[in-house]
Amino acid sequence: MRATAEWLASIGLEKYARRFAENAIDLSVVCYLTEEDLKELGVPLGHGCKMLHAIAELSAAAAVKGSAASEPLLRDGSQSGAGFSFLRTDTGIGCG
Repeated sequence: MRATAEWLASIGLEKYARRFAENAIDLSVVCYLTEEDLKELGVPLGHGCKMLHAIAELSAAAAVKGSAASEPLLRDGSQSGAGFSFLRTDTGIGCG
């Protein structure tokens, strides 16, 4: 879950790291979160939009680097070391 906390910190929303951990949300599932899921977690609309936008940015960065990327990119373009890709092949958004 450390990689999830790092990702949240990279977008300025580290205060949600504990909530994500308590709900077993790691980087392998973060891409599948919907606005409704974020509401259920108690994330306000503005922060939820920021999270969803960051997921889309990660997807775009992964697409540019190629779908064979072995590690997700943080918002600053660095690798998280988590060992999986954020490219979701069915929609082009999220994890793969």
